[in-house]
Amino acid sequence: GLPGGDPGLEDRFENRIAPLLRRYLYSATLSDSRSGVPDMLFAGVPRWQGLLGRAAWPVLRRVMIAGMAARPEFTAGLEVELEEELRWFDDRIGGADHLVGGAFGRADITAASLLSPLARPPDLPIYGRLRPPSAVAAALERWRDRPSLQWVLRTYATHRRVNGCPPA
Repeated sequence: GLPGGDPGLEDRFENRIAPLLRRYLYSATLSDSRSGVPDMLFAGVPRWQGLLGRAAWPVLRRVMIAGMAARPEFTAGLEVELEEELRWFDDRIGGADHLVGGAFGRADITAASLLSPLARPPDLPIYGRLRPPSAVAAALERWRDRPSLQWVLRTYATHRRVNGCPPA
């Protein structure tokens, strides 16, 4: 497998941080028809899938809200929990460029990819399609300079491969 793994860190990201982040963003956006969620979810899929997804969106949206308990009234509490996780990760990375062993590896990929919806790297313009409510947009702006999200931006700028080519 890919070197640079940290099972504890990867588990925390996959089973705590990522679900919390998804629930936070979806709690804030799924009930708002102007949020751009369908634009984000159906970007880059074959035309027929996009048409089918948009036709089914009213039902899909309700299923997602119920399945994740993603209601707007939970957003503020989820934001507090997410900020605690970001604080933990800020402390975890310190000023390091890599999470394990001084080289880019599996833990870096896990953390950077799962935090990308908050950091919104320029290499992933899909997140620009999301139009969160003002309170969430303010949190994203407030978090922009956190060490954790700056680390995500640096990691994408350094290691993101587009069409199989390393960054310029």
